[in-house]
Amino acid sequence: MMQIVNASQLVDQLTALRKEKGMSQAQLAEAVGVSRSMISYFEAKKVFLRFNTLLALMHQLGMEVYFEEN
Repeated sequence: MMQIVNASQLVDQLTALRKEKGMSQAQLAEAVGVSRSMISYFEAKKVFLRFNTLLALMHQLGMEVYFEEN
């Protein structure tokens, strides 16, 4: 299990997963319900996605989400 410790690492990991799966930004955007440019801006770290959209994107790429209480 990979632990993500900050938003920049999360974006990098999600971008790598998208590329590993051979998905284009447009394909991912369509699957999640956002524009391709939103995915592009997200991967360039110019915007961050709404929480529900981020969870949908993570699910689409097969990334599991765990919340730990500190």
